[in-house]
Amino acid sequence: MLLLHNSVSDWRQYFSRQKTDAKNKNIDDEIERTTEEIQVSLFQLFRFADHIDLVLMITALCFMLGDVVCALATIILFGRITGLFATTQFAVDCDNQYQNSVSAVINNTACPFGIDLNPLNYDRIHKLCHYDNKTISTTLAPLTPLFHENVMHLVYLFFGFSILTFICAVLEYIFWTIAAKRQTSRMSVLLFRSLIQRVSEYIF
Repeated sequence: MLLLHNSVSDWRQYFSRQKTDAKNKNIDDEIERTTEEIQVSLFQLFRFADHIDLVLMITALCFMLGDVVCALATIILFGRITGLFATTQFAVDCDNQYQNSVSAVINNTACPFGIDLNPLNYDRIHKLCHYDNKTISTTLAPLTPLFHENVMHLVYLFFGFSILTFICAVLEYIFWTIAAKRQTSRMSVLLFRSLIQRVSEYIF
């Protein structure tokens, strides 16, 4: 009788183990199916977005486009400013500037008797003379009003586009952040509801 009871108990444990293994296998298969890489299209990434999120994302794209345009404009303006300085020809060339500078120095020097400074002998004998305590102004040609106006116009445009670039970048970040947080919060709520539903089905 004891042997029969042990045999029945062994068979019961065997069948219960088989059922448990089958359940575990089904769970493992389900986990493998859910963990497989699922191809998601670009539009499915935004399937949790509502109308407000779409408006926010479109606005952020517009600000991003404005940021790119303003950044390119600042680069072009910087090149034009540097090119304007490099290509502008002043009214007095280098030789005339040198002659004028020498003449200005000669007019403000006192030389010993018999020494007459001029632009031709200045480089050789100017050390024999002494200079009066007078301020010799620079002889570089001043900037013409037209050149100054052109440069300042480009500089104002450069700073204006730089400010617009900063504003567009900040607004783009703000709108993208708001849209992303709204969608992630919505996904979190749906995921929580799905987990609760699965747990309740498993328990009951």
